[in-house]
Amino acid sequence: VHSRNGFTARDNWVGVAATEMSRARRDIGGDYFTVAFDVVDNRPKALAPAMTADGGAGLVRAPYTVQVQLRTSCIGCQKNGFAVTSVMVQQPGTYSVRLPCPAQRTVGTVSLEMKDGRNFFFSDTFTVSFHMHVYRLLKWLLALPFLLMSLALVNLGAQKNGAALPE
Repeated sequence: VHSRNGFTARDNWVGVAATEMSRARRDIGGDYFTVAFDVVDNRPKALAPAMTADGGAGLVRAPYTVQVQLRTSCIGCQKNGFAVTSVMVQQPGTYSVRLPCPAQRTVGTVSLEMKDGRNFFFSDTFTVSFHMHVYRLLKWLLALPFLLMSLALVNLGAQKNGAALPE
């Protein structure tokens, strides 16, 4: 996608991306969850000149500043629905951060924003849900005893030589 500085997404060239395990659709519960991401920079050194600390031209691309942000719509969440963690890394690779989970049932967006040593901007986003499917468990906890008792009564009636159940 076109981002702030007009770059387009290129597979395995340069940028930041959430790992497939972090991006997988799932319902998150607990106090914290982990977001793993890959910092990718496969540019040839001749294509990425940068200024060194002494003011001369060099081939330094680091540091990569990655900001991981969780945006939710819950009202009672910390910082009005935002949880932000920033990480500064010196080389490409796979890294992970922990973000706090909201206590309420909600959905949210995790945004990964990376700036390299020359302030080029790259981003990735994915959606998550929190505590949304806990009611599935409650539904089965209520329905399962009723179903088991019904099956037991039907089985008990069938064992009495095919006699009908009492009315």
